[in-house]
Amino acid sequence: GREHTLSEYQAKKILVVAFLGTECPLVKQYASRLNEIREKFKSDGVEVIGVNSNVQDSLEEIGAFVRRQKIEFPMLKDPD
Repeated sequence: GREHTLSEYQAKKILVVAFLGTECPLVKQYASRLNEIREKFKSDGVEVIGVNSNVQDSLEEIGAFVRRQKIEFPMLKDPD
């Protein structure tokens, strides 16, 4: 619901940027693993963010996908 910039994450030691699509069968399998990685390593300065750059995925579809997959990390839409 808001814009994000890379500078928001500059204090993190590692930033994992995962490109995710709502229809990707692999994403449906590893989204929970990304949650686990984030939780396990957050005290070490690791952050995970998801980026959806698929033109066909609307914000509503992405929101529903995040809820279905129980994604706990920020999920961003790249419209460009």
